[in-house]
Amino acid sequence: SFKCPRDNLECLNENDVSPLGWVIFTFLMLAHLSRDLINGLKLTVLCGKLRHERSAMIKYFSGGLILLWISSLAILSSFLYNLAIGRSETQLIENAVIVLFVCDVDEFSHMAVRAAQSLRTGTREFVDEIATLSCAVEKMSADFTKLQKKLKNQEEEIECFSEERDEKLKLLQKQYEEMEMCLQKKDEELKKVLQSNVQLELRMKALEGRVMLWIQSHPTERPIDSPDIGDYETPSARGVDLEPMNL
Repeated sequence: SFKCPRDNLECLNENDVSPLGWVIFTFLMLAHLSRDLINGLKLTVLCGKLRHERSAMIKYFSGGLILLWISSLAILSSFLYNLAIGRSETQLIENAVIVLFVCDVDEFSHMAVRAAQSLRTGTREFVDEIATLSCAVEKMSADFTKLQKKLKNQEEEIECFSEERDEKLKLLQKQYEEMEMCLQKKDEELKKVLQSNVQLELRMKALEGRVMLWIQSHPTERPIDSPDIGDYETPSARGVDLEPMNL
């Protein structure tokens, strides 16, 4: 970064890189390579789990180590390259972008190969996707049909239960009406019995009154020792007929 002109004894420093440029450079590198660093650490940590087989542990460890080595090498090479030839903030950013692009060349080539393969197998994949979707639709329609049948069966069961309940309610209502009719009949019979008792009492009173009148109108001698009416001779015993009395 120093330039020594021929006509001057002092050399000039042409390095215009400020701390802000290095901050931007660090941010770009970490934003692009932090995913690879984290995935590499994950693989190296995952290889130590005892639940994996030995071959899987070796694969995880080698893959994580290679990924960490490539990411660290990209960061270190970018830093040294910019430290050697970077004279301004613009050059720092340009160099960082170039290095990152070179690191991603393999991924871009892999994506290009995948795209070329999809051109040949695109129709087949499309047909396979359509077949998969059709199978999924058929399965969903079958499930929907099963659900409809199940709902229909449940509705029939509910209808049968409601019909049975209505029949039971009707039967209970009919029994209640019959019981009410029986009670009404019993009340009517009881009223008739009470009325007949009242009539009988009235008749008994009327007969007693006629007997007393007849005794008063036909006095007879009776012993002093027998004050009861039974000691008198009845009219039928004396040949006297009583006229019927209308009540």
